[in-house]
Amino acid sequence: MKIVLNIPKEFVSHYNEDRFRDSLNRIKYDISDYESHPNYFMCGNYEVELIDMLLKAFDASKGGEND
Repeated sequence: MKIVLNIPKEFVSHYNEDRFRDSLNRIKYDISDYESHPNYFMCGNYEVELIDMLLKAFDASKGGEND
């Protein structure tokens, strides 16, 4: 399935600098720390799998025109 995202101008440089990847990896790290603080998290394996899928999609993505 192909999904097209229109990224607002304010975030184009973030996309180009891989800052989305950095943010997703920080979220993934926080989720992996669940066992240390089980009462503070609502995320688990599904969210980690979703993040992994998004990271792969960003790797395969190509920058285009910003509307």
